[in-house]
Amino acid sequence: MIRKKYLLCLLIVSVMFSGGCAGASDYDIDIPGNYSVLRTSAHEVTIAPKTSETGWGANVVPTEVTEVGWNDEYIIAKQVKGEKKP
Repeated sequence: MIRKKYLLCLLIVSVMFSGGCAGASDYDIDIPGNYSVLRTSAHEVTIAPKTSETGWGANVVPTEVTEVGWNDEYIIAKQVKGEKKP
């Protein structure tokens, strides 16, 4: 019984720590016009053209994109001005 509790606690702690690993929350969302919204870290959210299934070109909308909307003709993006890096 004690062994089962120990294993359960170990599993829970492992899951908690793995959620904080770098890259665990990164994503890309395809949008019209062969572009994608890319999140490579908490404050690095950009829009870039998709060049292949797993590759993107240079950013066309720099960081930090907070909202995106589009129709048949336009893609609009809302950004937050981040802190200046030294």
